[in-house]
Amino acid sequence: MRGIVLIILLLALIHSCRTCTEHQPYSCSEQKTVTEVTVGWCWKFWLLFRCKEEHETTKTVSSTCHRSVCCDGYSRESSSGKCKAVCFGSYTCPNGGSCVAPNQCVCPSGYVRPKCEDENECSDKNGGCTHICVNTKGSHHCSCPPGFILDSIQLTCKDVKECSVNNGGCAHTCVNTEGSHYCSCHPGFSLNSDQLTCRDHNECSVKNGGCSHTCNNTEGAHHCSCPPGFTLDSDQLTCKAEATTATTPQVTTPADCGNENGGCSHSCIGMNETVQCTCPFLKKLADDNVTCIGVSGVVADRVETNGRLLMNRNYL
Repeated sequence: MRGIVLIILLLALIHSCRTCTEHQPYSCSEQKTVTEVTVGWCWKFWLLFRCKEEHETTKTVSSTCHRSVCCDGYSRESSSGKCKAVCFGSYTCPNGGSCVAPNQCVCPSGYVRPKCEDENECSDKNGGCTHICVNTKGSHHCSCPPGFILDSIQLTCKDVKECSVNNGGCAHTCVNTEGSHYCSCHPGFSLNSDQLTCRDHNECSVKNGGCSHTCNNTEGAHHCSCPPGFTLDSDQLTCKAEATTATTPQVTTPADCGNENGGCSHSCIGMNETVQCTCPFLKKLADDNVTCIGVSGVVADRVETNGRLLMNRNYL
């Protein structure tokens, strides 16, 4: 209640200050009609021959007058108008303000005294904005950097979940980050220059895909393969020779046992224009099929009467 009374008194004071007139004294003259009395001789003995004569005349009389003038800081818009307060050379204040006393303005919201200039709300705590404050004439508003949007109170910026709309434009995987996002590809694929779509990555173009022999590229992957006579090892990268049978391999050659022992390091057996190398007891043919190397744990099945070992043997 006390606050309402103070507001009413303030409004009354403002209203009384908007006009100001005072009565100023000054010297003036005016024409007045006066009656003058003169005494002259006459024949009236009962007046002792002296008679008075009255006659009217007009004279200019000096006097003190008063006139209505405007107080300091006030002026009239017209000769017959009321005295109004002047604020910075005008009867009104800029930006819709009211001149209530000399050089004293009442300003609308968003403007500050004395001249009702725009108030930069962004200069005080960034206008309450968490990110960008934009000052406007008589007001302000908040805005957000790319990747953020204003929440319902129009002050705080929150992250935009780009991946929630059309997968962020990504062909494969969309990864959301604070204020942004990026695309990634499934294994075996690489991002194109548009940073959105994915292309097959040819793994065979780099170190033959890790394969020891043949690399075969497929959509999003690759696999290794081997030439005839080889099989893939358990690492699926390396090729190894296929296992040979227990029978002694034959070497096809135009030579015969009579020519440098058919190339055999030990025994040579001629067979229809081919030779077959054999090894003595406790030795076996190496991978070149001509050289004999030592081997342990071998027991012969049968020995001929002349003491030569046949090729059938068991390995322990």
